Amino acid sequence: MLALMLADGKSLVTQVVPHALLEFSRGVMREKFAAVIRKPVFTFHFDRGTTVSRDLYMKLVKAMESKAVICATPTSIKSFMLKFVEMMRHLEKAKSGRREKKSGFFSSFTLSTMARRFREQSVIKELTVNPEETYYCTEILKLFRSGVLLLDEVDLILHPLKSELNWPIGQKNPIDFSRTKIGVGVRWDMQWHLLDAFFYATTKKMSVAFKDSREAIHILDSIANLLRKGVAGNQLQHTPHLVLLDRKFYRRELKPLLARWMLLYLRQKRLPTVDDRHLISYMMLGPAKDKQAAAAISVALADDYMKMLNLSHDLLGNFLPHVVSKINRVSFGLLTKSDLKLSEESNPNISLTRRLCAIPFVGKDVPSRASQFSHPDIVIGLTIMAYRYEGMRFSDFVACLTEMRERMDFEVG
Repeated sequence: MLALMLADGKSLVTQVVPHALLEFSRGVMREKFAAVIRKPVFTFHFDRGTTVSRDLYMKLVKAMESKAVICATPTSIKSFMLKFVEMMRHLEKAKSGRREKKSGFFSSFTLSTMARRFREQSVIKELTVNPEETYYCTEILKLFRSGVLLLDEVDLILHPLKSELNWPIGQKNPIDFSRTKIGVGVRWDMQWHLLDAFFYATTKKMSVAFKDSREAIHILDSIANLLRKGVAGNQLQHTPHLVLLDRKFYRRELKPLLARWMLLYLRQKRLPTVDDRHLISYMMLGPAKDKQAAAAISVALADDYMKMLNLSHDLLGNFLPHVVSKINRVSFGLLTKSDLKLSEESNPNISLTRRLCAIPFVGKDVPSRASQFSHPDIVIGLTIMAYRYEGMRFSDFVACLTEMRERMDFEVG
């Protein structure tokens, strides 16, 4: 009824529905406007690779003049707007003479076979802006501005945490603390070390370099006993795997033991001599709540060690409880071979993160179409969990085997 009343030849009427309802909504519109009252029903599809041309503009003008209804998904509308913002950003940079550094994501690293294989997908290509494209983009925005937007399932479409669009801009740079004087990949090692305590509770096997440490075994056994107690008291669930249910139980019972477990890793990295009492207090409470520990630590530690200690505090306080409260293949997971095939059919330029890392799931065994986790430490933690629960895919096995073979070929002696 709204489409019938509002499509008067002077305003462009656009109906936006979730991707899952696009075919259904378009079918209903065509069914209703195919008999007594006839109206054309068109589909507006737009992505990053779509060119904003005169043909696209004239099609929308003709749709408005013929009192047609445009069906679109939120992704298409947002993609068009972001394309316009990206073009304006490019023109502003060109006008001011600013240039981005040409060092890409992998410039600081020795490229592995896997990195080289996916490098093209990892580097954002430089955008070239055509003045004609910019002009027609502004004209289409005027049509949308003077038109009418009909939103179906508005609570889902406007939800800020359920956006199905990933639109990176500019050069990719290595995240902080990925390569330091302490070592390479410390940011990943720290989470692997922490999460290994949860896997030890179920497998009684340790994958970190503390198998000969009595203190490490004692701490892990204490954590395993506490986890069993949590399962019995319904603070954790053990199916399909260990899942944290009660954050208070984590803060009160688990966090002190995990801080002691983390301290072993810090000592292994040759942390300068600081009283263990201060280190554990700092990791548990942070610098604001224990001024004495913060003062003692800031004097003794260099920048890289301070970063490592601050990251330990953040992991124990925020990221780790968040990660272990998620269910694999329900809240997160890896793309299977069939999922990757479907993703490549809908988007040939699928990102490296979606190929290799854990991504959000919208339901059981239903990966999100385009979303990715935004925080790097959440991505790292959930990816470790996903690989340890699901195992390596055959493509991962081939990539790792190829890289190991290449390293062996370059070894001397």
